[in-house]
Amino acid sequence: AHPRGGSATRRVRVISDVLVVLQVAFALMLLTGAGLLIRSFANVIAVSPGFDPRNIIAARIGVPADKEKSFTTRLDAALRDIPGVTASLASSTPFLLVGGYTSSMPLGAVTFRDNRIPSTQSQPSVYYCGVTPSYREVMRIPLRQGRWFNDADLETGRAVVVDEGFARRFFPQRNALGQRLVLNHGAPTKDADWLEIVGIVGDVSHNGVDDDSGQPFLYQQISQVHFYGTMSVFLRTARSPSEIVPLL
Repeated sequence: AHPRGGSATRRVRVISDVLVVLQVAFALMLLTGAGLLIRSFANVIAVSPGFDPRNIIAARIGVPADKEKSFTTRLDAALRDIPGVTASLASSTPFLLVGGYTSSMPLGAVTFRDNRIPSTQSQPSVYYCGVTPSYREVMRIPLRQGRWFNDADLETGRAVVVDEGFARRFFPQRNALGQRLVLNHGAPTKDADWLEIVGIVGDVSHNGVDDDSGQPFLYQQISQVHFYGTMSVFLRTARSPSEIVPLL
């Protein structure tokens, strides 16, 4: 009985040793994974997103299709009335700040008035969204050349602003300011229907800081962009979110 018992005891000891080894190996694996995760997170937060995310409250709001224009105007005015905030609207949800939003910004085909693209090639595409005039101020996106939108642009709808990536891609040897284009349309028959680039801003990681596609970006006035059922609200404030959210 003793040899058999001794053998059983040794088996238990061996199994215990194996379990200890597995526990140590598993712990090391967890530590290694945690270390990689921490380093990855550190790398992400070390990348400048191109705007200032501090003290920003973001939200998505459903917009009835038959009330787009009136709803946008009334909402913009109401947001300006909230004490202690600067507010803006966007037709899409950039920066992936809002949970549950997993798709990228919309892409549109751009046609230039001075079109030097061979007929055998498809038109280039750019990311885009519509914004209110206060958008750059709220997000603190740096202006590189020209100007941002003003209230007069909302009436004409002819002004657009592009990022530096756009200028580098399409106008490497020329100044992008003053260039004419259309988005998601063929070349217009009337000269007044061409859009004009009035400003160039810094590049922004609209699809997340890990997006290295380098896709050019274009901003339009929000009144010129069709919505896809929702719009985005951005509030900058030094007040506590618990005070601002109920007002929003």
